[in-house]
Amino acid sequence: RQIYEDGTSFCFSCKRYFNNKGKEGEMPTPKMFQQVSLEEISRYKSIALKERKISKEVMEFFEVKVSFNEDGIIDTHYYPYENGYKVRKLPKTFSWVGSSGGVFGKKQFNGVNKKLIITEGEIDALSIAQASWDKYQRIYPVVALPSANATKELLKIRDWIREFQEVVLCLDEDEAGRVATAEAARIVGYDKAKVARLPCKDPNEVLVKKGGTELLNCVFNAIKYTPSGIISKEDIWEALEQYNKIESVPYPSC
Repeated sequence: RQIYEDGTSFCFSCKRYFNNKGKEGEMPTPKMFQQVSLEEISRYKSIALKERKISKEVMEFFEVKVSFNEDGIIDTHYYPYENGYKVRKLPKTFSWVGSSGGVFGKKQFNGVNKKLIITEGEIDALSIAQASWDKYQRIYPVVALPSANATKELLKIRDWIREFQEVVLCLDEDEAGRVATAEAARIVGYDKAKVARLPCKDPNEVLVKKGGTELLNCVFNAIKYTPSGIISKEDIWEALEQYNKIESVPYPSC
C-alpha cells in the first residue's frame, strides 16, 4: 500500500484506492497510480547519479535504471532484485514492481571471492562498488539488504554467504543499523562476520564527504564482530597492558 503526500493511498495488491480519510473510493487520476511493467523498466537508461558520486559504469554493472520527470530531471530509481524492482520515488518513497524480497546485487556475483560486503541500502552498495572501481577498475562482491529490518533475507542465501572467507557488515551508524548488524552477524556466523566502523552515517555519506579511499579503509579495517558480553583475547591483553601502566606506590618495609 503506497501512501502519498496528500494522505491518499493505493494498494497495489488489491488494486484499490483510498482517500485521505482511509476510506475506499474512486481513483481521481488513474494515471497517477499506474504501475510500469518489468519490461518497460528494463528499457530505461542507467546513468550517473552525480549528487551521489555514482558513475554510469557502476549503475550499468548493477543494472540500476532511472526515469525522469517533465523537466528532464531524475525522479525515480529502479533497483533490480531477484524477481522484480524496488522503486524509489525521489526523495524517499518506496514501492515494488514484481515480487519483493531478496538481496540487491547478488546476481552480479555468481562466483565466490575472499571478501563479501553487506550494506543496508542499494545506494550504499553502489558507493562501495564505486570506491572499488575508482581505485582498482574492478568491482568486488557487495550486496545490499532492502532495509535494516530485512536481515531475514540473508537466511535464504546463507550457504552462499558462508562460502566467503570473511563477511564485512557495513550498515548505517544509527540504532537501526546496530540492531541489524547484530542480527546479520548471528546469521552470517561469528567466525566470519566483521564490522566496518564509519565516520559518517552511511557509506554514501563517507564517499561524498571524505572520498572513496576513506570508505575502502573503513572496509579493510573492519574488526571481528564480538557478541555483547563476550570479551576476546585481544581485549583481555589490551586491558592487562593498561593495568600494568597504572602508577603505584609500594608499601613501606616493616
